[in-house]
Amino acid sequence: MNITKHWHDGFDIITDMVSLHDKDFKIVRANKAFLAAFHKTQDSVCGILCYQLVHKTDAPIYNCPLKHSLESGVTTAEEIYEPSLGLYLEVTCYPVFDDKGDFEGVVHFVKDITERKKAADTLRRSEENSLEQSEINYRLLLENIPQKIFLKDRNSVYISCNDNYARDLKINSSEISGMTDYDFYPKELAAKYRADDKRVMEKGEREDIEEKYIQNGNEYFVHTVKTPVRDRQGKVFGILGIFTDITERKRAEELLIESEQRFRRLIENAPFAIGVIARNGTIEYVNKNHLEIFGYDTADCPTLNHWWSIAYPDETIRKKVISDWNNTLERIFDRDENIQIERRITCKDGKVKDIELRIMALEGRVITVFDDITKRKQAEEELSTRARQQAVVAEFGQYALNVRDLQALMDHAVTIVAQTLGVEYSKILELLSDRQNLLLRAGVGWNEGLVGHATVSTGLDSQAGYTLASSEAVIVEDLRSEKRFNGPPLLFEHGVISGISVIIQGKDGPWGVMGAHSARQIPFTNDDIHFFQAVANILAEALERNQAEEALREANEELEKRVQARTAELKKNLNFLSLLIDTIPSPVFYKNFQGVYTGCNKAFEDFVGRTKNDIVGHTVYDIAPRELADIYYNADMELMQGKGYQVYETKFLRADGAERDIITYKSFFKEQDSEVGVIVGIFLDITERKQMEGKLRDYSFELERSNKDLESFASIASHDLQEPLRGISGFAQLLKKRYTGKLDKDADEFVSYIVDGADRMQQLIKDLLEYSRVSSRSNPFKPTDFNSVVSRALANLKMAVEDNSAGITCEELPTIAADESQMVSLMQNLIGNAVKYHGNEPPLVRVSAYKEGTEWVFSVADNGIGIDPKYNERIFRIFQRLHKRDTYSGTGVGLAVCKRIVEKHGGSIWVSSEPGKGSVFYFTIPEK
Repeated sequence: MNITKHWHDGFDIITDMVSLHDKDFKIVRANKAFLAAFHKTQDSVCGILCYQLVHKTDAPIYNCPLKHSLESGVTTAEEIYEPSLGLYLEVTCYPVFDDKGDFEGVVHFVKDITERKKAADTLRRSEENSLEQSEINYRLLLENIPQKIFLKDRNSVYISCNDNYARDLKINSSEISGMTDYDFYPKELAAKYRADDKRVMEKGEREDIEEKYIQNGNEYFVHTVKTPVRDRQGKVFGILGIFTDITERKRAEELLIESEQRFRRLIENAPFAIGVIARNGTIEYVNKNHLEIFGYDTADCPTLNHWWSIAYPDETIRKKVISDWNNTLERIFDRDENIQIERRITCKDGKVKDIELRIMALEGRVITVFDDITKRKQAEEELSTRARQQAVVAEFGQYALNVRDLQALMDHAVTIVAQTLGVEYSKILELLSDRQNLLLRAGVGWNEGLVGHATVSTGLDSQAGYTLASSEAVIVEDLRSEKRFNGPPLLFEHGVISGISVIIQGKDGPWGVMGAHSARQIPFTNDDIHFFQAVANILAEALERNQAEEALREANEELEKRVQARTAELKKNLNFLSLLIDTIPSPVFYKNFQGVYTGCNKAFEDFVGRTKNDIVGHTVYDIAPRELADIYYNADMELMQGKGYQVYETKFLRADGAERDIITYKSFFKEQDSEVGVIVGIFLDITERKQMEGKLRDYSFELERSNKDLESFASIASHDLQEPLRGISGFAQLLKKRYTGKLDKDADEFVSYIVDGADRMQQLIKDLLEYSRVSSRSNPFKPTDFNSVVSRALANLKMAVEDNSAGITCEELPTIAADESQMVSLMQNLIGNAVKYHGNEPPLVRVSAYKEGTEWVFSVADNGIGIDPKYNERIFRIFQRLHKRDTYSGTGVGLAVCKRIVEKHGGSIWVSSEPGKGSVFYFTIPEK
């Protein structure tokens, strides 16, 4: 609450004591006279309870006017005697309120009336004394009143004056007799005073004169009461003057007037409309903005009743508004409420505006404050319309995803378009195969029988035809004056004036046109256009999806026929592959995600002592004791949770009761983003070897660690898989060589699949071998010149570099203790990837290194296709590929090899990349 806004600078000029108090009796501010009376500063009085300072009491005095004003909220005046000051005081308290009419505090005026009281007491005593004392009492009265009094004769010669007047003239009162105004004032001023005296005595009437004069370079204001003095016969023999210096009062009044003028200018130029209306309905004042908002000038500002008829031309609405106005007046006057409402009014020029109206009561009048919120309301309506349109588009998009009936979708589209845009007609026209006409496939508002039968020409003389030739929406404000096209008749027959139309795109060009039309002139906004285009886009996507689904259905039917034909051939191939697997001497099995056996070879049947029928479709719990089955099952779960392969040693109890020691090699295969996978396992019976371990116990610990080492699995498994793959590859190559062109096309394709699959499996096995040899075939670390390492890697990549016109730059690199052959493999993989995964520009590769702490940080930077950051960890896992094989070759092992080499050397490897902006691969090697 900022109560200090009620303070005026003019208070400091007033000689009376003025102070401003809050509702808790605390002084908020005081003028100079107040501070001088109590010998205080502004800062020292602020916040002090007034009765503590003035009356030296702990509570307000019994007749305290300030307390009365604070409690009643009305102006209070009281004359009191203050013993602490020894003064008689006239105290007047004026309550002050904020803009909302809430009580804030009191302005406290204190006038020293001690002299006046003394004069009054003297007068009273003079009346009580005898006539003999009248001369003395009169003199005392003259000497003690604050006014200046003088007596002149008929010639304006001074007879006498009181001491107050004499002090101003710098003489003793006894010296003034026989002197004139010419003895004290400038000649012009003295002449004026004499003329005033003469006029008063000639007219024989009292005059009150306020005037300004300059004396000793200072400007003064005085108020003089001149009264003719008569003898007992009534003849005027002189003049009595009471002279009061009102300079301070006049200056205070001027300040108040200036403050009021500033306030008026502020109100007049306020950015909102302000009006003052008497309770009887008379408009007493409106500011400039008020006139501008409603379109009036000062000369033609209407009465309130006239204004009602213009602002609310509809009589029903007007009566309702006037009734609300009268109720509002009752509330603000009787209940002291401030009201804020919004209205839509019609201005003098017929324009409709939205206004925000605040109404309050002040001194029996109604104060109205209008703010033109038309633009804000328009913005809110536009925002609401946009939100509603977006919601409709979202609903329609969801509807389009769930509905496969194309006609139902189009019917729904024309309905929501008509409802959302507020038009009478909407349509969807399909471009017919002759490309000359468009068929009315769906519509709202058209005459019965037209939808499904009426056609429109694609010529440029129709809006639909013109739309087909346009790249943007076509807007028609008034078809009657349209110059770009003439029709078509379909629109004229329905009295269409305004409209909007857009192309519905198909897969190979325009599918048709969507339109919305009205018999009224409608200004279509940008939001309307965006909404309309969005509906058309959703239709286009649905049409394309429909066409794709139709094509897919036909393709599926054809594929089904081909699948049936291929199934028989595949069965032959599967039988052949099954025969090959059965020739593998080691027990082989495979399971699904649920741990159910889906197949095995003959060696596995012989090993477990069960037939394939007793194995397939069952779990390990059906062929092994519970405690062993738990081991196998838990190992399967661990394998599927992330490990690519497993090697572990365990027991197996055959059906005949024989217990065997085995090593199990298992791999988990799962296509990227697929929910289908398979666990492939191979048993090695190490029972005899375990029996030998008893004799070779000193060497058994190292052998057991070797067998359990996860890294040896890939090498051993790869060797075991090489043999059947050579057979498969050899037979497949033989089939391709002998029978290509002799069988049907499908057979040639199947043989190619077998050859390609065998080749990729062999490459995968080779990469697995390289991956496993990182640990198993490493060399002792020795000082290695990385400049030589890069040179050897580039020599190995010479053909790839030349074929891709690659540019390779290499900064000076350090010499560090490492396995040189593995470092060559590391650099060859990183530089080779940088050359392989390039964009449209020739690859540029830069190799550099810098030392950080106790390790060297190497980087291989390229300008290639880049990598999505979400794959930054995944690419270093074995078999992880980000691209299809027909786009970029590879097995997904290279970066896994790099990671294993770096980690073996005690370092780490990572990548920084963005799609389309190249990649930088970093790795660290400790300086040992």
